[in-house]
Amino acid sequence: MNYFMNHFCLWIRCGLSLVYACVTCLCTATIATAHEGPEHVIDSLTREMRLHGTNAELLYRRAIEYRSLGNRSRFERDLDAAVHCDADFFPARLELAKCKLQQHNMVEARQLIEPLVGANSPTLRAVALATRAEIDACEKHWEHAIDSLTVALEIRPDVEWYLQRAEFQSQARKFWEAIAGLRDGYAKMESPLLLRELCDQLIAVQMIEAKRHDPKDFAEVMSIVQRELDESRIRSSWLIRRARIRAAQGEWNAAQDDLLSAIAELRQRTSEQQPDPEVASDLAQAQKLLQSLKDNL
Repeated sequence: MNYFMNHFCLWIRCGLSLVYACVTCLCTATIATAHEGPEHVIDSLTREMRLHGTNAELLYRRAIEYRSLGNRSRFERDLDAAVHCDADFFPARLELAKCKLQQHNMVEARQLIEPLVGANSPTLRAVALATRAEIDACEKHWEHAIDSLTVALEIRPDVEWYLQRAEFQSQARKFWEAIAGLRDGYAKMESPLLLRELCDQLIAVQMIEAKRHDPKDFAEVMSIVQRELDESRIRSSWLIRRARIRAAQGEWNAAQDDLLSAIAELRQRTSEQQPDPEVASDLAQAQKLLQSLKDNL
């Protein structure tokens, strides 16, 4: 369960970043030039509003600059003003909904998102559905979250949405549906992220559901892992996956060998000056698994 909850939190954070990325892509170009700082842009936008009147777009653009300065109160105030100025200006609605979601104000977040779910723009509709899925997930309404993401993916395939849906399906204990969705996503998008998550889900479901492990239980995932080990220059994460499979099958010594090889590679990649969170996480996981194997021998 910790495995799923850790990944759930990770993908919620990734989903929130995705909403902002979509909003940014759909907004009109900023009036600032590359060398202008946020303060200058804020002054320019404020002058423009005084001269020509306030509108939702200008308020939204100023809000984004306030956020870059870390001024959350002004950021949210301008977003709120933009929505009140023009309720149909969807970038501000989406960004404000994200604020409410981060504040765990689900009622207001949902009120902001629901009108966008029926939008004419397919892109807007898909992003709104994905955002609504995040709201449902935060309230543990897994079925609603899964349904919203499924519709969003039919409109526009997206790697992060495939990963999120698989996480929500795991939370609902629909492990094989999660695996089927990841297979479908990988077939369409050929994303390494989807392949890694597919392998992790296949390993996890066998560990959860199998009473006793037979080599054929892990045949599919072992085939994928072995292929990636043969083709990858950086092998540590795949060695850890193979170790988990071998340990489940009772191949203790082979599992230990894989973990020792993974730890050696990860230590070579460790930098005190520029620590890599992914390397640190993999190293901690490998060391924990190795200690667990030693304790069980």
